[in-house]
Amino acid sequence: MIAAVRDTLNQFHMIDKGDRVLVGLSGGADSVALLLNLNKYRLERGDFSLTAIHVNHNLRETALRDQNYAVSLCESLDVPLIIRSVDVEGYVRKHHLSTEEAARELRYREYASLNMDKIAVGHHMNDVSETVIMNICRGSGIHGMCGIAPINGKIIRPLINISRGEIEAYLAKKNMTFCVDETNLSTDYTRNRIRLEVLPCLSDRINNRAIEHIASIGSDALLVNDFIESELNKVADKVITFTADYPDSLSAEDTLQPKVIVNRAEFLSCHELLQRELILKAFELITPHRKDITRRHVDAVCKLTRHKGSGTLDLPYNLCAEATYESVILRAKAPTDSPNSSFLDTGTEVNTGIDTEKLVREGSLAVKVNDFCNLKFKLFPKGDVDYTRPLEYTKCFDYDKINSRLCVRTRRSGDYIVINDKGDRQSIKAYMVNEKIERDKRDKVLLLASGSRIIWVIGHRIGADVKISESTTRILMVEVD
Repeated sequence: MIAAVRDTLNQFHMIDKGDRVLVGLSGGADSVALLLNLNKYRLERGDFSLTAIHVNHNLRETALRDQNYAVSLCESLDVPLIIRSVDVEGYVRKHHLSTEEAARELRYREYASLNMDKIAVGHHMNDVSETVIMNICRGSGIHGMCGIAPINGKIIRPLINISRGEIEAYLAKKNMTFCVDETNLSTDYTRNRIRLEVLPCLSDRINNRAIEHIASIGSDALLVNDFIESELNKVADKVITFTADYPDSLSAEDTLQPKVIVNRAEFLSCHELLQRELILKAFELITPHRKDITRRHVDAVCKLTRHKGSGTLDLPYNLCAEATYESVILRAKAPTDSPNSSFLDTGTEVNTGIDTEKLVREGSLAVKVNDFCNLKFKLFPKGDVDYTRPLEYTKCFDYDKINSRLCVRTRRSGDYIVINDKGDRQSIKAYMVNEKIERDKRDKVLLLASGSRIIWVIGHRIGADVKISESTTRILMVEVD
């Protein structure tokens, strides 16, 4: 195995002479194999230093066992070890992240605090394949297919071309024990389900080299992405301009209004693939958020840019796109602009039923409301989805609190929404008045309804009575696409 690791280290020039290399050591098979191989490589070269770090997340009863194992292993190898302890649960509560996201952020924060030249982590070929599959299933496009890069800044991944099976065979041959994280054996989480069910099925029943081939697609996608990025950089300055409107006299109360101007003529001279990437770049310049920016929004802005004449388009995060004769401008909406949900405008009454029996049976459902709006419904066990992040056009609900068939429609007389935990109701008419939704827009705002009870005023709030709580067992995620 050392030969394969050495090849990867040399191929990507991961370690230079004099580097101080930090190794993330959880005690699991991947990190143990990583430390053993890097230590052997260090002894061969003798021109870089090696230090291990174990971050105790304090999430499991066996956390101290893992820490003690890391101490023992490093002592046997004569490798310096740094131990850090972090409060993941407190970080989850404070920042509204999933446990996995919070643990990763805190772990990498500890790595970065040591100011080492390189940080080696144990991602391997199976991790790449899992990531590619998960991202494809989530609809992330070619960027998601890139999987995991061998190098990302200071982060290096020497095991990226090694499979999990090869790692375990290597440790067994050396009679090396390692720690097992019990949470990795549960199929309550999406990545675990891919690892424990999907990849074995592909390898056993489709092709025994499926993991390798999927990882290769990830490597190819990295190259494609690099090529797209290089082509994008050649034209970006000609096509898009980031600017801000400054008032003549700037006071503490004034707010700068950033905007991105897309030059129509230059935009239309680009390949269609680059056009999409340019609009994504424009979104990145004007908002740090991307989770609610979907293919639908990118396509809509592209269509507006190709459309002759003027026009406007409302977008997530209180953004809008405005077409002029020579350009399309992405900017934050002014208070006088229409409310966000108007981008779902149909101009006609909508009443589309949702086949909840099929949703329960299959776990997901795609619904075409009209030419302007599609909805994706997914049903999850509570532990399988991060429901804490606030998004305008993706919402999560306690499915067990929804007791009748759902439909997507415009408002009717008698509609109401529950506005607080006490169960107080407000008519949809009163809600729209309070939210300052213009009178001529109110009959066009889409609603997710259960009878007369409004579950979600799409683009705005959800009902307080369907929010997720500690007793929730099933989560319904609805995404506007």
